[in-house]
Amino acid sequence: MEVSKKCCQGPAGSEANGMKILKLRIQVIRIILALGASLLLVACSSISYKEPTGGDRARVRFVTETESVMVIRGYDDSSCMTNEREWMRLRKGFLFNSQPKRLGIPLWSYHKNAAKEVYVTTGKNYTFLFSGSEQGGALNYSCGVPITVRFKSGHDYELYFKWDVRDYQKCTVSFGEIVSDGLKSTFNTLSEQKNIVTAATSGCMEVFTKPRLY
Repeated sequence: MEVSKKCCQGPAGSEANGMKILKLRIQVIRIILALGASLLLVACSSISYKEPTGGDRARVRFVTETESVMVIRGYDDSSCMTNEREWMRLRKGFLFNSQPKRLGIPLWSYHKNAAKEVYVTTGKNYTFLFSGSEQGGALNYSCGVPITVRFKSGHDYELYFKWDVRDYQKCTVSFGEIVSDGLKSTFNTLSEQKNIVTAATSGCMEVFTKPRLY
């Protein structure tokens, strides 16, 4: 009788175990999807930089003209080797988890997701690495430009990333100050950096070519 009892209960026990395994798999899938969604929100956050709330500050506008996402990262040294951190993501078009960020710097003529204005502490050098991509025909091009700049307290600045429309393998970052006299505002170029590998930019360009998941 004992053998018969085990035999008859076998299929029901297997079905119960199967349901437990199915529920466990569903829970695992839900956890994976939740983690994936969290990573997506972090990776696609349009601005990660934390602004200073006081002290000597400048207003700085970061701009792109690319229709693909462009990432700006900051470093503590001019070789892009120390303390990498993402500042923001820009795109001329829809950008997930993005909100307009303006401080009132003059000469604004950009898509709301193509530019961000932030306060930056002055009195030290900043090295940025602009990493963009663009579609050219059937090919997708990537281009990176490192630039080191310094800001003065109470002044307005702009860093503008652009492609060479004649050659998708060339891109440039223009750095300038926006000056207003009460009647009109002008952009005065202070420096311009291209995606050319030199002794000064070789470290940053090596960082640019590093494989990334985002």
